[in-house]
Amino acid sequence: MKRTLRYAAFLLTLGVDMFLSSPRVFASTFVDRFLETDLRVATYNVFFDANFSPNARTDPETPERFARVVNALDADVLNLQEIYNHSAQDVFELMSAVAPLPDGQQWHTHQYSDNVIVSRYPFKSVSGRNGWAEALIDLPDQHYDVDLFIMNDHYACCNNEYSRQLSADRMIAHLQDLRTPGGRVDLPTQTPILILGDLNIVRSGRPLETLLNGGVVYEGQDSPPDWDGTSLANALPLHNGVGPENYTWRDDSDVFDPGVLDFVLYTDSVLTTANKFVLNSTTMSATDLAATGLQPNDVFVRVDRGFYDHLPVVVDFRSTAVPEPNAVLLLVVGLAFRFNLERSNRSRN
Repeated sequence: MKRTLRYAAFLLTLGVDMFLSSPRVFASTFVDRFLETDLRVATYNVFFDANFSPNARTDPETPERFARVVNALDADVLNLQEIYNHSAQDVFELMSAVAPLPDGQQWHTHQYSDNVIVSRYPFKSVSGRNGWAEALIDLPDQHYDVDLFIMNDHYACCNNEYSRQLSADRMIAHLQDLRTPGGRVDLPTQTPILILGDLNIVRSGRPLETLLNGGVVYEGQDSPPDWDGTSLANALPLHNGVGPENYTWRDDSDVFDPGVLDFVLYTDSVLTTANKFVLNSTTMSATDLAATGLQPNDVFVRVDRGFYDHLPVVVDFRSTAVPEPNAVLLLVVGLAFRFNLERSNRSRN
């Protein structure tokens, strides 16, 4: 009995040691990743290039706020919309100045229309079609067993429901081509896919339903968009991870109520989410603001008008092909010790 208890104590100690030595981050604020290896993806409509310089509808401090936000979020892949008067090279230079990467690493940028994909990892391929920017991102093999395909778009606003639906139909057709050998583009099987950006889902919500389930309206054939023939998942993050609010757009001087206009949709057959949130600095505690380097008004475009415009949306991802290291290793080691212990006991009897 004493021998068994000693083995049990040893296994418990071993489990604790493995837990502490795994790539885990003990979050001090809601902004932190749960694991160091979680892949952080963010989408942010910056309002008419306001991340570069203020305009007549923004505060002079707007570019400084953007710099604090991107540093606090520390995204691996940042997707921007409303970059109208600047190039991908301009975005690269801005990010290199306000959020430089460590150890000589460099940002990688790709633009199509007003949509820019900013990645700390290199691109295997980039393209743009029907308004959206897309990229296959080469994730480091030592941390990820797959790469990542992203489609970053900015759908038409307001009453232009037809344009939004047409964009959604064309995305479904493109996803079908990506998953099917032949055609214009092929993705390696089981490559995680994200559709994200400012989708401006108002009125009927039918374009969102098309993106999730693959049922088209004007063009193409119905095609469930995930690799396993099912629907995409909608990340649906809450403000600062706890809610209850979930809106991603707000303008207190407008007649429209706050709403969810920005989305992160993903292939949940090969991905799962970890931490996720809509950043709202106005409701953060003083402790969290100090820890993240943010200021209360950092998500505003124009404070005196109560004009937020769009809030940053953040989702951390893990590949479902990779099991949780702690649970699996502890189980394997525990079973091995149990087997050796039982074999030792049998040899004595």
